[in-house]
Amino acid sequence: ESSTGGLDTATISSPAIDLTGSMDDAELTFWVHGHGADIGTMIVTASALPGGTVDTLAVFSGQITSFQTQDFALVGANISQFMGGNMYVNLTYIRGASFRGDFAVDLMSVNSCVVPPSDDIGVTDVELDDECEFSSTESITVHITNFGLVSQSTYDVAYSVNGGTPVVENANLFVDSNSTVPYTFTSTVDMSSDGTYDLVAYTIMSNDVDTGNDTLYASVENLPNPPAPTTTDDTICGGDTAVVTGTGDDYIYWYDAATGGNLVGDGEELHVSPSATSSYYAEAAYMDYFFEDFEDYNDGDFIALFNPNGPWVTWPGGTPGALYDAPVSNAQASSGSNSLHLDNAASNTPDPVLLFDTTWDEGSFEFTMDMYVVTTGYFNLQGDVTPATVWAMEMTFDNAGGFDLGGGALAGPYPGPGVWFNISLQCVDLTEGTWELFIDGSSQGSVTLLNGTSVGGANFYAAAGNNYYIDNVMWSSPLGELACKSESRTEAIVNVEDCSNINEISSSNLGIYPNPNDGEFSIVYSEDIINVVITDLSGKVIYSNYNINSRNVNIDMNNYERGVYLTHIDTPNGKITKTVVIQ
Repeated sequence: ESSTGGLDTATISSPAIDLTGSMDDAELTFWVHGHGADIGTMIVTASALPGGTVDTLAVFSGQITSFQTQDFALVGANISQFMGGNMYVNLTYIRGASFRGDFAVDLMSVNSCVVPPSDDIGVTDVELDDECEFSSTESITVHITNFGLVSQSTYDVAYSVNGGTPVVENANLFVDSNSTVPYTFTSTVDMSSDGTYDLVAYTIMSNDVDTGNDTLYASVENLPNPPAPTTTDDTICGGDTAVVTGTGDDYIYWYDAATGGNLVGDGEELHVSPSATSSYYAEAAYMDYFFEDFEDYNDGDFIALFNPNGPWVTWPGGTPGALYDAPVSNAQASSGSNSLHLDNAASNTPDPVLLFDTTWDEGSFEFTMDMYVVTTGYFNLQGDVTPATVWAMEMTFDNAGGFDLGGGALAGPYPGPGVWFNISLQCVDLTEGTWELFIDGSSQGSVTLLNGTSVGGANFYAAAGNNYYIDNVMWSSPLGELACKSESRTEAIVNVEDCSNINEISSSNLGIYPNPNDGEFSIVYSEDIINVVITDLSGKVIYSNYNINSRNVNIDMNNYERGVYLTHIDTPNGKITKTVVIQ
């Protein structure tokens, strides 16, 4: 503190720092902050005794940081001359010309190499992960690490599960200094029941110098298999495309056999064109996902501050509750009352990151959210769970209703500022890096991105001029071959009929009103309408609604491109196909 009326020179000394066990090297580091023309001089000295002869380690004169709000600077000094004994650090500050020369020091530390003990081993890992197929005779494999200087071969290894009686075995494995070896217990454990298993594994050695690193605690879960999905059949004429559906709480894979067989599709709908009546089988698999609607927060809560353990963090260099954090707001919401506000005009420059569970680099992946652009908007998907490692893709939204994905790789219109809209980025196979963009459910095209083969987080940066809100943020990915799957598959039958001698039923009692239309129209029939499937002229399904059982169906296709579409209507009397024009 350099205000007038105080001392011109002040010194603070550290307590004794023990370097008796140090070897090779030792370093003193600390963080400093000093900005302005009136910064004085900081002298860093050290001595072996309190008040003894000092060695000058560093001298800082004048400005250290170039602007007032800049982060502290890390500095260091070699202190190897004090190894083998104690050291006392002294900080002496000589004030500058005025009260504006305050100088700050923080986070002082001493780092050095130490001589490891001669005899020291411990368990450092266990080869068990969450699954859904643990057996009644599960093997336990642990990793034993030798932290000491002397090789070891005479020691015991033990484990216990859920507080049960420990199993102790003689390992008889040679493990060299600074090496690790795996050991599999001959005794197995029953983990066939669904639930969590708490495992404690440790080494036992009579001459172990440090027993604090002997033990490893682990917890694994035997997950229940998801229930098999329910399915619906379909009947088509030869040459038509059938749609069978599967429903359930989990992701669905489709196969051509009840067991084994070939994977023929995934997702809730399977579109197939068999030449003869065929069966398809739906299997459920657990999906990993995250959903955030911001309804558990109050207006003004900072998202990273209120998630100290993730998954919301600030961009590197930020501080939860301050720089780069973003506030929850009740000024806008796609659903409920709250959303997250990203406004470049805010003094802390919001720049939060939603971390995904891991870096996803195989299987399929979907990222979706609702967005409200006030002026312009921006976000990116990070290619690694560690932010700032690699950018998978970025997307911008201008104030004239245009978007850009991947730096010009894909561009087009979005609903524009002042309205909520939905964005969905979907990748069927991350190893290929091809992503399809949907806005309000309508495909905007696909693009293969150089860094699109992995994703680890979503970064919502309020860049220059940006002001936007996000809501209902979600990512999801089926776990593929690693997933727990239903123990059985559910059959869906596609009945293929010979319709060559059958005239399509009269459509005189069916109407589409209005037609042409602006995307909103109704289908009216004299009897119940069962299913409605709408395709473009290439046969791609863009709308489907099943098990309607009503004589009047209202359709909203406002967000689809103008053009001619084919409407396929299933009735109790058969199928009717009509064209509808959106203009």
